[in-house]
Formats: sequence, structure tokens, C-alpha cells
Amino acid sequence: MGSPGEDMMPIEIPFCLYQPFPNPFGNAATIRYSLPYATHVSLKVYDVSGRLVNNLVDREVQAGVHQLQWTGKDDLNRKCASGVYFVRFAADDYTASKKMVLVK
Repeated sequence: MGSPGEDMMPIEIPFCLYQPFPNPFGNAATIRYSLPYATHVSLKVYDVSGRLVNNLVDREVQAGVHQLQWTGKDDLNRKCASGVYFVRFAADDYTASKKMVLVK
């Protein structure tokens, strides 16, 4: 048994970009990430040739676990072709990338 108030202690969470799901996806992929404290977040989708497809997040985000959906569209709201895409996450000094496969 812990000290009084121990149940009230915040749970430490790491910087993390989780694997998007479902993967492969048809209509939308859910992208989740976590932050141990508030910081600027960059979350971008690139095609297999490295071209920026969609800038999903580029702002200060509060600590916690966050999720959003990428619906397979570019920044101009045009449907992307079937294929391999990468989501790149950057927050503070942490960066990570995950592969997603869009199928139609």
C-alpha cells in the first residue's frame, strides 16, 4: 500500500506515435500519439516518394493521449491514390514515423 494521495499521482506517459489502425485502411486510419507535457506537435503524412500529402497537426498540444483520423485526402481535400504513406510525428526532440497502406 502506498502513501496517502498516491492514487492521485499523475501517470507518466512517454512521447509516442502508435501504429495507425486499421492498417491497411480504406476510408480512414486512426492515428494516436502521446505527450508527457504540452509542446509543439508536427504530424504530417507523406507519400512513398517523400512528398508532403497532408499537414494534420502543426500547433501546441496539451499533454496526454490524442487521436485523429486521416481520411486518405491531401491538403486540398482530394482523394489520394491507393498506396503506401508515412505519418511523421515530431514533438520536442522526439521524432517517429509509421507506415500506412491506403487501399480502395
